[in-house]
Amino acid sequence: MPTGLKNRVILDAIHGLVHVDPSFWRVVDSPEVQRLRWIKQTGLAYLVYPGAEHSRFAHAIGVYSLARRVFQHLRERTNYTGNLSPSYMGWELEQAFATAALCHDLGHTAFSHVLEPILLPAGFSTHEDCTLALLQGGAVKKQIQNIGCDLEQVVQLVRGVHWNDALCKLLSGHIDVDRWDYLMRDAASSGVVYGQYDLEWLINSLSIYPDTERRPRLLLEVHRGLAAIEHFFTARRSMYQQVYYHTTVRGAERLLRAVFERASDPQRPAAYKEDTNEDVPECLCSFLRGDRPSIGEFLSTDDTTIIAALKRWGRSAKDPVLRFLAKCLLERRLFKEIRISGAKLEQARNVALAEIKSALARQKGTDLPVLDAEDQQALDYFVLLDECEFKPAADFDGVLFDSGNSIPQTIAQIKEQMKEYVEPAFLTDQLSFTRKRLFVLSDVADSVRTAIMEVEKL
Repeated sequence: MPTGLKNRVILDAIHGLVHVDPSFWRVVDSPEVQRLRWIKQTGLAYLVYPGAEHSRFAHAIGVYSLARRVFQHLRERTNYTGNLSPSYMGWELEQAFATAALCHDLGHTAFSHVLEPILLPAGFSTHEDCTLALLQGGAVKKQIQNIGCDLEQVVQLVRGVHWNDALCKLLSGHIDVDRWDYLMRDAASSGVVYGQYDLEWLINSLSIYPDTERRPRLLLEVHRGLAAIEHFFTARRSMYQQVYYHTTVRGAERLLRAVFERASDPQRPAAYKEDTNEDVPECLCSFLRGDRPSIGEFLSTDDTTIIAALKRWGRSAKDPVLRFLAKCLLERRLFKEIRISGAKLEQARNVALAEIKSALARQKGTDLPVLDAEDQQALDYFVLLDECEFKPAADFDGVLFDSGNSIPQTIAQIKEQMKEYVEPAFLTDQLSFTRKRLFVLSDVADSVRTAIMEVEKL
């Protein structure tokens, strides 16, 4: 290998060789970016698809690669059409866009989305908010500045308020580099084919068009890219239906949340609370006291931290509910699904609670723990509610469409035009779906299901 070329290339399983500017390694090696190595991209999906063990770090590298690639494509198209001067797509902007792409997921909690409502630092409601805080105050900020990258532009791109609106939409929109990568990567790692789509043609159909204020807007050529767009949205729906919202995956995620809800439940007996705090990672102490983690504690928390806590609780927690739930998850003795209509959700939950209470009284043919009679909240952790919804949200806000007319049109205009021929599914509600269900102990799932059916007959 020639001198000076060491560590300039990453071999990625999805995109092949990813060329990284040598100075950019300072950002890649920052603690915030490296932390993503210890967070699984697809949460607990590996309990169903054993190959889905890939990390947020691999995804971040993939998004970085796609950002560089689509930027270079848009620069070539812009120079070719002459709509904007070359200065609109210069090296400084490319560097900021690539940096924003690499760092777009820094604010994710352990196991990605599963524990976000519980483990985000105080003051943040979403991982996007946390990402912005880290970019403006973490160690990664110093490294971005050290390589001469314009941090302000990076933050503006992540927030979606940059003057180059086309790049904002490509970083976070309906057809963005984030979705491009995770669909292909998650499908390949899971061993399913649902996330495959024509990425090459999708990129090739994109261009830039200046609006009346000379701001670059993302332009999609309808006749060239409509089929690729439809394929992309169909693939995304299929991945949600078959992988992300898979019954067993959702059941495992709901069980993990229940473990942490129980661990921080203020209604638990006092003796259980004291026991929970022993021998757990220090970064979880604030959470167990009922407080939100600090930024420092958040950065010290990843999947390995959570697994360590689960093993401690599943092995020796005095709280029988916490010990049982943690052990079920670690041994993959997951709760079983009972799918019901939304209108009967609360009624079904009450029936399930009554059936489990009866099973506890019998203590025969079940693996239920012996509960403290004074623990009023215990039963709630054996009937878990779950609701999830998928909407393609394909309004393409801010994206223009070139249908062969002299002036690009909005999606509303294109939609009316398409109705004369055939309306793509992603422009309707055909791709939307909702799931509402209960998860209960496998030992009593059949009896609960029978009891619910009997009540529905009345």
